[in-house]
Amino acid sequence: IISHKMEEENWNDLLTSFDYLWNGNISEGHEFVAEREDRDPGFKLLLCEEDVITAFLAEQPEQFQSGSKNLDKTIKHCEETYKATKKDLKTLVSLIGKAKKKSSKGKNNENVEEGSDPVIADIISSNTFDVKNIMRAVWCKVVMADCLLFSSALKFKLEKWVPGLFNFRKSWKTYEEINEVMNKLRGSGTTNENLPLFDQVQSSIDFGMAIFLFAVSSVPNSFKWIVEGVGFKGDRQRALNLFDRCVNTPKSFRGGLAHYSLAWIYGFFYQDFEKCNEVLEIQVEKYPNASVVYYTVGYIRRREGRLEESSVAFEKAKDTASDMPQFAVKMGYELGYNLYLKLQWEEATVMLEEFLENINEETKGFRAYCSFQIAFCALNLGDEEKCSTYLKKGISWSRKNYAFDEFTKRWGNKYFKKPVGFTEFEKVYLKAFILHEACDYDACLELLDSEVEQEIKFVDDKASYFYLKGSCLNAKEQLDEAKQLFQDSIEFQKRIYTETYVTPWSYNGIAEIAIKEGNVSEAQAAVKKAKSFSGYDFENILTWRIRKVDDEIIKLQ
Repeated sequence: IISHKMEEENWNDLLTSFDYLWNGNISEGHEFVAEREDRDPGFKLLLCEEDVITAFLAEQPEQFQSGSKNLDKTIKHCEETYKATKKDLKTLVSLIGKAKKKSSKGKNNENVEEGSDPVIADIISSNTFDVKNIMRAVWCKVVMADCLLFSSALKFKLEKWVPGLFNFRKSWKTYEEINEVMNKLRGSGTTNENLPLFDQVQSSIDFGMAIFLFAVSSVPNSFKWIVEGVGFKGDRQRALNLFDRCVNTPKSFRGGLAHYSLAWIYGFFYQDFEKCNEVLEIQVEKYPNASVVYYTVGYIRRREGRLEESSVAFEKAKDTASDMPQFAVKMGYELGYNLYLKLQWEEATVMLEEFLENINEETKGFRAYCSFQIAFCALNLGDEEKCSTYLKKGISWSRKNYAFDEFTKRWGNKYFKKPVGFTEFEKVYLKAFILHEACDYDACLELLDSEVEQEIKFVDDKASYFYLKGSCLNAKEQLDEAKQLFQDSIEFQKRIYTETYVTPWSYNGIAEIAIKEGNVSEAQAAVKKAKSFSGYDFENILTWRIRKVDDEIIKLQ
C-alpha cells in the first residue's frame, strides 16, 4: 500500500512538472524536475524533453548536444531498470496465458467473449511477486520509446538521416511491443485497482502510437523513404481515436500534448478551424503563459485570414518566451510575415531584417524564404540592388525538400535569368499570390482582374492566372466558376514551361469542389490526376491537401 501511494505521488508530481514546463515556467519547472530526477524515469524524460523542445524552438546548439546526451543516458537507465523488473512482468503475462488456456477448456469458444475472464486479481493474490515492478517495467519501456522518438527527431533536425531512421523504427517497435503486453493485461481484466496507473501508462502508449500513425500517414512524398524504413502504413483515423482516448484518460501524463496535437491536426491538416479553436481556447485557459500555444493560435489565425488577431497572438508568444530568447526572435519573423501579407513593404522589411540579424548562425529554418520576402519588399520599394542581394542570399540558404526554400531558389534563379528581373506579370502576380495566402480573396480577385490579366503574355502566365482566380472563387464557394477556371488552367498543362505547380493544384481544386458537391467519382478521378505529378512548388503542402480529399472520399463512400 505504501509503495502504491509513493507511485501515485510520483505520478502527480510528473503532472505538475509538465504543467510547469508547458506553461512557460521553464526555470522553475527545471528545478522542480531535477529535484525528483532519481525518483522515476519520467522525470529524466522530462529533462530530456526540456532540452529537445528548447533545441527545436530556440535552435541553440548546446541544447542539441545536451539533449542527445541526456536521451542516451535515460535510455540506458531505462534498459537497466527494465532488466531488473521485467521478471515479474513476464511471469504475470505467462500466468495469464496459462489461466486463459485453462479457463477455455470445455467451453464453446463462440459463446465466450474475448477478455471476459477476470483472472488478474486471482493471479496477483495467489502468487508472490512485486506488483510495483510490473508497471515499473512497462513504464520504463514507454519512456524508452519516447526517448528514441525524441532522439530520432533531433537527428533528423541535424540531417543525420540514417541514425535518425534507426531510432525512429526502434521507437515504433518498442511502442508496439509494450502495447501488445498491455493488451494481454487488459484482456485479463486488468484495471487501475489491481495495477495502479494502468490506464495512465496506457494513455502514454496511445499518444506515442498516435504520433507515429498520423505522422507516417501524412509524410510528404519527398520523405517517403522514412515510411519505408519504419515498415508500416499510417492510419489517420486510428491516430485520432488514440489521441482522443489519451485526452479523455484522467490524470494522463500525455493528455495535454495529445490535446495540443489535435489542435494542429484540425487546423493544419483538416482546416477544421472550429474544432481547432475549441481546443486552443482550452489550452490558453489552462496554460496562460505557454508561448508555444500562443504561437499556434497566431499561425491558425493567419490560416483563417484573421491577421490582426494573429499578430496579437504572436506578440503574446514573444512576451511569454523569456526563457527561450531565440524563439522570441522567431516570433518577430512571424510578425514581419503578417505585415508582408498585408503588402506593407517598409514595415515588413524592418522586422524581417531584424530577424536575420538576431538569429543564430545554426538556424536554417525561415532564412531562405525570409530573404526572398525582403527581396520582394525591396523590389516593390524600387530598390533593385537590395532585391538582388537578398535573392542571392535566399538561393544560397535554400534546402532541398523544404517547400518555401525550394520556392525561393526557383524564383531567385528565375530573376537572374537574362534579361535580369521579373516580368511585369510576375511582379503583380506575386502580389496577388500573397493576398491569396492572406485569405484576402476579394483583394486578390480585384488585383487579378485590374492588373494581372492585362500583363499576360505567355502560356505560363495564362495558366497561373486561371488557377489563382479559380482558387479564390473556390474559397468563396463560387464553385461552378472556380471549376471552369481550374479546367481552363489544366488545358495548358502540356505547354507550361516553368509554372508546373498550377496543374496538380488545379486538379486538387476540382477534387475539393467535387467533394463539396458529393460527387465521389469525379473527386477520385481528379485527385488521381493530382497525385500523378511531382517536383513542383509546394508539393509537400499539396500532398497534405490531397490526403484530406482522400479522407473526405472515404467518408462520402
